[in-house]
Amino acid sequence: MVTFAAMNVPVSVGSDAEFVEVRLTGLRPLVGFLDSGCMGNFIHSEVVSHMESQKQKCDPLPVTAFDGTFLCTVNQFIDLEWPPHFKSLRFYITSLSNYQVVLGAKVCKRFWKLPEDVKILDEDLLNHLVSSTEPSDAELIFANTHVLVSSSQLREISSGDSATDTLSHVVKSSSSLVQPDIQDFISSLTEKFARYFHNDPITHRVHNQFEHPIELQAFTRYPSRPFYPMKKENEIELERQVQKFLDLGLIEESHSSFAAPCILVNKPDGSKRLCIDYRELNSITIIDKFPLPIIEDLLPTINDACFFSKLDLSSGYHQINVAKKDRHKTAFRTRSGLYQWNVMPFGLCNAPATFQRVMNSIFKPFLGKFVVVYLDDILVFSKTKEDHKNHLTRVFEVLAKYGFVAKKSKCEFFCTRIQYLGHIISHGRVRISPSKIDAVEGWQFPKSKREMRTVIGFASYCRKSIKNYASHVKPLTDWAIRNKRVKKSILIESFNKLKYLLTHSPTLVTPSPDAVYKITTDASDYCTGAVIEKLDPAGKSMGIVAYFSKVMNKHELNYPPREKEFLAIIRVLERHRHMLLGHKIILDTDHQSLSYILSHPKPLSPKMARWLDFLGEFDLEINYIRGKYNKADPLTRRWQDAIQFNAISFPLSNECLGRNFFKECRANYESSMKSRNVYQALTKKVTSSSDARAMKKYKLEDGLLYYMGYDREGLASPRLWVPTTELQLRVIHQHHDTASTLHPGLSPTYFDMQKYYYWPDMHESIRRYIKHCGICQAIKPRTQSGYGLLHPIKIPTKRWQSITMDFISGFKNTDGKDQVLIVVDRLTKRAHFIPCSKNITAQECSYLILNEVIKHHGVPEEIITDRDSLFTSNWWKDFFSSLQTKLKYSTPNHPQTDGQTERTNRTFIQLLRAFSNFKDTLWLDKLPLIEFAYNYHYHSSIKMSPFEADLCYQPNPPHLDSRLFEFPRYRDTPVNKVDLSTKAEYLDYLISYVKHSLEHAQDEQEKHFNKHHQQLLLQQGDKVLLHRDAKIFGHRFRFTKEDELYFGPFAVIKKYPDNDNAYELDLGPAYRDRMVNVKHMRPFQDSLFYDKTPPTTIPELIQAGRARTIRAIHGIDLLNQVMALTFTNCAPFHAALFRVSDVKQALHPAYFQELLDQYSSQIQGEQDEFNRVQDLAG
Repeated sequence: MVTFAAMNVPVSVGSDAEFVEVRLTGLRPLVGFLDSGCMGNFIHSEVVSHMESQKQKCDPLPVTAFDGTFLCTVNQFIDLEWPPHFKSLRFYITSLSNYQVVLGAKVCKRFWKLPEDVKILDEDLLNHLVSSTEPSDAELIFANTHVLVSSSQLREISSGDSATDTLSHVVKSSSSLVQPDIQDFISSLTEKFARYFHNDPITHRVHNQFEHPIELQAFTRYPSRPFYPMKKENEIELERQVQKFLDLGLIEESHSSFAAPCILVNKPDGSKRLCIDYRELNSITIIDKFPLPIIEDLLPTINDACFFSKLDLSSGYHQINVAKKDRHKTAFRTRSGLYQWNVMPFGLCNAPATFQRVMNSIFKPFLGKFVVVYLDDILVFSKTKEDHKNHLTRVFEVLAKYGFVAKKSKCEFFCTRIQYLGHIISHGRVRISPSKIDAVEGWQFPKSKREMRTVIGFASYCRKSIKNYASHVKPLTDWAIRNKRVKKSILIESFNKLKYLLTHSPTLVTPSPDAVYKITTDASDYCTGAVIEKLDPAGKSMGIVAYFSKVMNKHELNYPPREKEFLAIIRVLERHRHMLLGHKIILDTDHQSLSYILSHPKPLSPKMARWLDFLGEFDLEINYIRGKYNKADPLTRRWQDAIQFNAISFPLSNECLGRNFFKECRANYESSMKSRNVYQALTKKVTSSSDARAMKKYKLEDGLLYYMGYDREGLASPRLWVPTTELQLRVIHQHHDTASTLHPGLSPTYFDMQKYYYWPDMHESIRRYIKHCGICQAIKPRTQSGYGLLHPIKIPTKRWQSITMDFISGFKNTDGKDQVLIVVDRLTKRAHFIPCSKNITAQECSYLILNEVIKHHGVPEEIITDRDSLFTSNWWKDFFSSLQTKLKYSTPNHPQTDGQTERTNRTFIQLLRAFSNFKDTLWLDKLPLIEFAYNYHYHSSIKMSPFEADLCYQPNPPHLDSRLFEFPRYRDTPVNKVDLSTKAEYLDYLISYVKHSLEHAQDEQEKHFNKHHQQLLLQQGDKVLLHRDAKIFGHRFRFTKEDELYFGPFAVIKKYPDNDNAYELDLGPAYRDRMVNVKHMRPFQDSLFYDKTPPTTIPELIQAGRARTIRAIHGIDLLNQVMALTFTNCAPFHAALFRVSDVKQALHPAYFQELLDQYSSQIQGEQDEFNRVQDLAG
């Protein structure tokens, strides 16, 4: 790939020189443009047109601009002498450049200081060729003379949007640019016909005798589709455009039975364009067979011409009226109503034929004499300058007579060579545009047998048109298919010969007026391609008309596969529109969904709607073919090969692996056990035949060892062998830990590295590295099952033997009560809801338990609570110790330990909300009924209500009609007639039944819970990371999305023998409560790069403060007066915990205040917390 840095942006070399005189042997003195950003030297094809014997062929090289945009392909070079500076200087031959000679980086480097004999040229006296804005062979040359223009003017002209803009700028900026008589003529012509020669949109409706009819086939129903939904701003824009068309008279309100949906699509300038979906109307329209002209038949009439001008009509369709009887068929639907067109809209299948009929009619006296018309492209040609002036005037008079407007920005005048409908036209010469065959000429020599077989398969399709085809491809088939040895020189010669035969007559057939064309399209990740064939009346291929291939730009690379395949269709139809319009087209694609696109019932994206609007002009039939039968596939592969294997450009100067990385690789190949044998075999130190066969997949180049593998697309991909573990870790670190990679997972890292590197077990090395990456462990959530199996608490054997309790707050203060104490019996599930105050003390709470629970049910043997400060107070512990009641606490930040109380809390809140219909009742007055309702309801875990389980009967509810109990059936129930001994047996049975039901419920819960959890067994000394939900910094510590998910690591200091789900961790000196549930933990793998750990002692903290290596305060627990610090030379997630008082003593006051201010700036939104943190500074 040859890279142009900036064809029109000069780079100074040693001085302010941009242009120098170049004296090459055998040529007149030339103008050379110095461009240090250009990767090669270039010479214009016209300069060396007489030196055919010295030109040499080369493999086609794609030429790209500095931003990667593809420009053209070069396949010739010439070696010339520039005495005394260069004995041989290679120039690539191209017509792309605006200059005679472009001197690239090699010459610029040599001429860092210009030699005295190299003459610097005055920019204002230079003669340059000015090319048209399109990257083609056509050049805009006025009056058959070179244009005199300075380099500064040239750069301004070259940045214009069109050839006419260039002309306009030149005429205004330089009186010497064109011949005065031509300048005066163009000025007078544009002034005389200003109304019909401008760039403004059409602002009036043209009234002429031309009409567009719409004849329909026999059909059963009128096509009518609903309005496509769109954004509100698009609806407003649609109504604005509709109103504009109404004001211009282009459309009118309709009462038609036809209705087509419409959509707004984006134009390149950011504005919106109205597109109407006429697919259903086109499907029932009789196709107009009016013949469009064949360009090959038109061109012979203009071979003697010397001057050419090209006109492009603006919105020509809107300048033709729709027949009045058919206007209702063009109706389209918007949110505000139904409208129909008075003028011919875009998207109708017969619009091109009608337009061509009109053009032939108005230009009939001129056709074949000095005018050629193809739709809205008009070519005017003349033998002399005076004739050309007269012909242009007569053409503009016809346009003015019938109201047609020429678009000023797309017109070209007085050209001696011009591009028209895929041909390059000049005096006495008409040749096919290189784009027809460039898709094949740009092929690179395949680098693998698989690629060669693809080329042979493509070429075999044209074997009938190639004489002695088998003999030409025999060397290629021997090597790629039969695995025979063939010299590379013979392969290259055969391959180049095959390309020549594919791109020259009689392989390419000529289009004909009544031809049916078959187009096969394909798209790869980078490129689109197509093959156009002509079919005979029997449907058999008569040969290939043209090839097509074009690389995608940076925006198109992001298209989804369906749109890329659709883009291939649009591109080939746009490129060969002049040849395909008016003909039946059979289009084959290997993307099946596109075969239904013409009849798709749902609204499409704006982009595809715009494309469908373009497809409406063609008589098109889309068919699906399997990918292996797609002939266009090789045309979409060549660009990738060219980019990958033929790069002539400077590598990026980015030594991120270290300056001596490659030197270290070379030095370690023989010392590494895994690479030694391969390296010695390739350096001829081992010569056995078995080793030679095994070494085919390896290559030694410049002392570096490469593994010749393949990428995912089957293309050859040489990968550098990295020999030692230290170098391998360096490479993995660069592709995983840097700011541009940001710690991807295993697959992204591996697939990124496998393009460039290789070593045995590389996948395992990357997996092990990522497993031990400390930051990955800290920032990535676990995707596997959670830690910690369910271990249900033992079921009590007696009523009220084991109880749980918790507080629910958030109530309005009523009679001094604003909180509810929930007490639940773990066996019978019966609950008491006891109102109390938020400020209740441990002593007051113990009295509540005595009066509301113990008075009715006796002293419990155990109480389970959370770690509220009230339940952990000394008074609470002493009181129940005197009653011989055992106190049990749940694990911190793990409410699932006491799941029963949590479930009761939710049920209580639900019942309280159900009281919303009784708004006249205070919440405190609701509690008795809420408690009754809770205990009265059936509980699935015990298969009865708590009342039945505790009292052995169901109390009469207030909502039951008491008259039911007057009937004997209810009065004489067995339970009312049993004696005391029978009732005791019934109570025992009831307890057994409740226990059995609870055991069954626990078993089911344990089974379902453990399906999605796994056991985590740790030993003393193991390190773990803690999730932020563990709240190790207290409830007041805030997190943002940028903070790590895990912190630590922390060491295990105690294992509980009766509980596998809780461990005691070393959380720092200030924490008394260090028990943590395993669900918040993650086993820590020591990092391979962060080998340092934060300080753990006060002397180490003092040393870190003096070195100012504290990164930041990561969190402050104001309740326990604990501060979390991170350090610059340690992992960012590794936080060390210290008492606030110790930190204030260890650090200089100014440094402590600086860290505190930095932390305070993050929490200024919470004023109370901010003020409390600021108090620490005091």
